[in-house]
Amino acid sequence: MVLRKIGRDNGIYKYGGSVRHWTFVCCDGLPYVICKKLQEEAVMCTEDNCNEKFLSKTKFIIHAQEKHPNKEYCECVHEFDWFYLRIGAGHYEMNLIKSFFELNWIPFLEPLCERIGFLSDAAKQYAKACKDLHKSWNLLLIFHLASLRELVLPYVRHSLKNGSNPDAKQFFEFNNQLYQSNASPNFNYMMDQVCRFSQAIINFRMSIRRNNSDLLKSSKFMTKELFHGRQHPKYQEIEINDTLQDLLMPCAVQNLNDAYSSITTTENKSTGQDFDFILEEKNRQLKSWIPKGIPTDSIWQTVCRNNLILEKIKHNSLSLFAIQTEKGKSKPMHLEDSIHNYRCLLRSTNYLNKSGDHISITNVALDEGLVKYIEQSTTKRNHYIKTHILKEDLESSVFIRNPVPLTPTERKIL
Repeated sequence: MVLRKIGRDNGIYKYGGSVRHWTFVCCDGLPYVICKKLQEEAVMCTEDNCNEKFLSKTKFIIHAQEKHPNKEYCECVHEFDWFYLRIGAGHYEMNLIKSFFELNWIPFLEPLCERIGFLSDAAKQYAKACKDLHKSWNLLLIFHLASLRELVLPYVRHSLKNGSNPDAKQFFEFNNQLYQSNASPNFNYMMDQVCRFSQAIINFRMSIRRNNSDLLKSSKFMTKELFHGRQHPKYQEIEINDTLQDLLMPCAVQNLNDAYSSITTTENKSTGQDFDFILEEKNRQLKSWIPKGIPTDSIWQTVCRNNLILEKIKHNSLSLFAIQTEKGKSKPMHLEDSIHNYRCLLRSTNYLNKSGDHISITNVALDEGLVKYIEQSTTKRNHYIKTHILKEDLESSVFIRNPVPLTPTERKIL
């Protein structure tokens, strides 16, 4: 098994090594869930130095009855208790953006994509499914910056009218009064999506780029409802397990984990990545040396063995001919025209000032409970913790089993 090989290669004591008792294992969604299940289920028999390994407790019980029939209670230990799981931050960010797009496609993002050129059904589905992370990131920034500027506008006008200087704290106090008045469900929902979710996703990327563990934890906390309101069972489990593991870690382990929230492979300290994306970047770099066609085992072996030499030759050649590379440098995004375009749409429809029923920008009726998305998602998350972590025997209502509906039609179907 892969985990046993990792344990042996890292000199884990449980596998006869003498280097360390524990280590971190970083992986993306599905491997994370599998490893977590193995941590909980896989055991090793310690009765009479048996040391036989089992991937489930059921198989261990059968073994105990057959091999140790005279023992009233057969001793065992968890085999994979020697590692801490780390979800790859790159994949976590990808799924945050996907869940945000899935939630807000009808309310905001479909008309936004139409305004900037995603016109066919295939193009819209491409954008909604976040097939390209870079394009999805640009779309998220366009939505966030345009919507935030429109949310700020009434406060700025109010400040200028009263002769006061605009202030961030005062902005939230001013908008909170509008939020509490429930005058416009469109305004309230937009405030939640912009000032909580899209801002937290942006903070998440900033924290990884700059290895800021405090900002990383804050952004994970602020985005946790995105996985629990709709249907994202894999990342519901990952989000909760990641949170609990961080809270229960010994301080020394937690400090080490925080110190390496991300690493950078360039001299620029603002280009950090987590281990999952660094591995993918390394894989792409290796593939760049492979000739066209299906590579043989010999070609793979040659490229991998000579990769450092090839990269050194490439670097020296670029330096010799004074050719500048883009590695470690940020590229301009040129989003201002798209931001202005989307602001025109919000302004022309008077979307944020409409009172009455909650609707999308294109006047599609939205479910009346959607404006309370955070509260509903929190209820679902608490139920998950009680039933899956605390093992309480609670009934799952229709509300708990089904995702928060986006439209009245979806509510009827669910």
